[in-house]
Amino acid sequence: MPHVPAETVAHNEPGPHPGRGASVRERLLECGLSTFVRQGYHGTGIKEIVLQAGVPKGSFYNYFDSKEAFGAAVIDRYAGRIHERLDEMAQAPGDPLDRLKEFFRIQLRTHEERGSGCLLGNLGAEFGGDSEVMRRALARGVEGIRERFGRLIALAQERGTARSDIPAERLGGLLFSAWEGALVQMQIEGYARAARECCDLLLDGFFRP
Repeated sequence: MPHVPAETVAHNEPGPHPGRGASVRERLLECGLSTFVRQGYHGTGIKEIVLQAGVPKGSFYNYFDSKEAFGAAVIDRYAGRIHERLDEMAQAPGDPLDRLKEFFRIQLRTHEERGSGCLLGNLGAEFGGDSEVMRRALARGVEGIRERFGRLIALAQERGTARSDIPAERLGGLLFSAWEGALVQMQIEGYARAARECCDLLLDGFFRP
């Protein structure tokens, strides 16, 4: 299997907070992202975010109309990073299904190390349909990932390394749903064995010709 450099499919979890030279909006978003991953949306207050970001509380409302608007921007940032990495993978050499396997391998390692699931899945379960602003942001993020999974599978179909009797977009949807369910199971059980087995079964078995 061709190796995909870790920096190409880096963690979808947040990295270190930006330095003091970063814009206030950037610092707020990075702090919100790292805190939402750990504590969820309802477990995080604006006061906590601004303290972490090192900015006055009044500055928050210069950039975001409400906590919901802030939450939607955090979701867009989180999902956007995943979208970027999947787009990079679509341009990389090698079998697209193998690239997806490497992507999931790195993601699972990150989730295990941090003891967290996918922010999109976590917030989707936390919110349900309570906030239309958040629901739309989550839907954008999920749809973008599903589409990119389907795009990679379509590339594999063109190369003859993926089954072609089922449309690529349907396989991409199946892969996303299975992945999110496996992450929930990982959080319940405390280890990623079932999630790895799920990815291997789909990408080495069911999706192959």
